[in-house]
Amino acid sequence: MRINVKAEVKAVQKSMSNLKKKDLPFAVSKGINDTMFQVKRKVNKDMDAVFRGGATPFTKKGLLYTKSNKENLTGIMYLDSSQYKYLKYQMDGGVRTQSNGFVPIPYRNRVSLTKFGNLRRDQVKKLLNSKVNKLLTINGVRGIYKTFKDRSRRPELLVALQDKSVTYDKKPFRYFDLVNSAAKQYFKKSMEKAAEYAIRTSK
Repeated sequence: MRINVKAEVKAVQKSMSNLKKKDLPFAVSKGINDTMFQVKRKVNKDMDAVFRGGATPFTKKGLLYTKSNKENLTGIMYLDSSQYKYLKYQMDGGVRTQSNGFVPIPYRNRVSLTKFGNLRRDQVKKLLNSKVNKLLTINGVRGIYKTFKDRSRRPELLVALQDKSVTYDKKPFRYFDLVNSAAKQYFKKSMEKAAEYAIRTSK
């Protein structure tokens, strides 16, 4: 996701008119990088509003950017490939198929979840390794069931494993719109501050 500098230069041209020619690339580069920092922080906050329970720290880490420098006055914001693998379904919809052939679905409050309402990555494996749990299919529901020594007690479903894929409608995580909106919000102020800093520190 590129932040287009050219489209906004006129808005900050006045604040940069007092800059020395040699200081201009430094100021513009600093303004771009400050903008990208602000955009990342704003979009991460927006993620909390989009996803139920807020976005996980891992998801937030996926929003990255390459910094501008005096030779290349371009900043690029992008999603890391690991996070994009699942966020793309939140942006564009589609069918998500698990590589292991199933999607774990916790049953009610019988297993502990993270504060974001998800199973921990290693939790399914731990549940399967427990001596009291078994992989069963009862009434057409395949899953991990807790069993009891008392044979009169029916096994309790902990995690259903019956779905091989999940279909997503197009979700409200409007990544490109959020980045563009945040960039427009912070660009002018970031450039003005960068210009003031460059003038103040110029030799």
